[in-house]
Amino acid sequence: MFFNRKKQERITYTAKFVYTNKTFKENYSIYTENGKIIETGNREAIKEQFPFTKEVKLDGILYPGFIDSHIHLNELALSLHSYSGETLKTFNDLKNFVIEHSKSDTIYIQNFDFNLLTKEDWQKLFEIPIPIFIQSIDEHSVFVNNAAIKEHKVEVKEYEGGEVVKQNGKFIGILKDNAILNVSTIKNRRTSKEEIKKTMSYLHSMGIVGITNFDYLIYDTLLEMEKEKALNLHIFQGIPCDKASDLIKNKITTGSGSNYLQIGPLKCFIDGSLGSQTLLMKEPQYESKFHGLQTINESELEYIVKVANESRLQVATHAIGSKAVHIALKVFQKVGKSNMRNRIEHFQFLSKDDETLAKETEFIASMQPAHFNADKKLFEKYFDNGYQHAYDWKFLFESGKIVAFGSDAPVVSPSVFKEMDSAINRYKEKTSATSVIRAYTEDGARANFYERSGGRIVRNMNADFVLLDKPIKKYTNFSTISVISTIIGGKLVWTK
Repeated sequence: MFFNRKKQERITYTAKFVYTNKTFKENYSIYTENGKIIETGNREAIKEQFPFTKEVKLDGILYPGFIDSHIHLNELALSLHSYSGETLKTFNDLKNFVIEHSKSDTIYIQNFDFNLLTKEDWQKLFEIPIPIFIQSIDEHSVFVNNAAIKEHKVEVKEYEGGEVVKQNGKFIGILKDNAILNVSTIKNRRTSKEEIKKTMSYLHSMGIVGITNFDYLIYDTLLEMEKEKALNLHIFQGIPCDKASDLIKNKITTGSGSNYLQIGPLKCFIDGSLGSQTLLMKEPQYESKFHGLQTINESELEYIVKVANESRLQVATHAIGSKAVHIALKVFQKVGKSNMRNRIEHFQFLSKDDETLAKETEFIASMQPAHFNADKKLFEKYFDNGYQHAYDWKFLFESGKIVAFGSDAPVVSPSVFKEMDSAINRYKEKTSATSVIRAYTEDGARANFYERSGGRIVRNMNADFVLLDKPIKKYTNFSTISVISTIIGGKLVWTK
């Protein structure tokens, strides 16, 4: 369902319970004008103050709309409208799938777990005379076979901060991290406006009203859609680090733009991922287990953060391994400006030696709790004795840090309730529901310089809400919670 942004009206929303200021208010009303919250309070008081306003009664619990602080919108749209590799588990599954769909010019498969096949399997797939392109679940590895290389006239070469995977000296089709640049002409497919609209509706069905989008490829398309008033999702657009000079030259800053499309953080990568075994670990006992790839050197990152922050640009660094997290913390502490709210994306492994550094450094942790479940088998394989600060949002909450949650979709589903379930139940002593809700609302807004417009149900905020059939509490069975409807800018955008 899509609304007409040109048409505005005065509406009072009344719900059985409204979650505001960390408490539940019963029989509570929210008066809105032109998509903004003007007043909140007891239903009778609001009716008396605004007697001739249309009232919409909502049967459920009303929360601030959720903000997913890490999504790849283009990749998510493609995964929803392309072949998915999630159900393919063996070489024969993959081979039979390719043969069955061989009428396509190039077969594109998203979200395949590369750890399921051996190098020998990949070598066989490399020689199949049907052009194939496969992207891994974590998006840090791709496979392109010989037929696709010839079809698209690709020349494969080595890149610093990347890996061209070989077996007995021969390329077997797998490219990791920066080496993926070899096949950017194959990989970089743009989704359509219609598919973006459908994907926005898909996100609405999960109660999501805003996202940090780290797919820059479709930024021009999103700009066109915003001019056409076709966006009904608040999008904070991440910008690749190599575009920093263009932004600075044109005096474009983080937060500039419209209510529905704003400039988000500059995105830099320090390392790879656990799924591709390219994360950068600090401890010697783990260095030998991984092909750790450092995709940017520390001095270069220092320069980018310093210049960007001085030009009022926020920086978000991808850092998964403990050494990558250490580098990000060290750089932010040395040259980062606290008012620019620099972010560390993922923050999966923190060395015990860096506890104090993490506590003393000003940064926002942008984390994806469901990664813990998705990575569980690999984590147990490579960290058989455990790791004290792995996926440790609780340590950050207790240290007083701002934590913004997201999904990294399509790496995992953008389901807010799956993320909340992982976040609360990760530890024997459960994380508080209040902290988890805040990471998807108020602190999600703060991570995107949006706290003056969203993340809370109070006066002067955008009228962005999600109506649930059950409350979010510490001992909630999250599989039983449903989104009833989602409201953005005072308009119903999705209903069950």
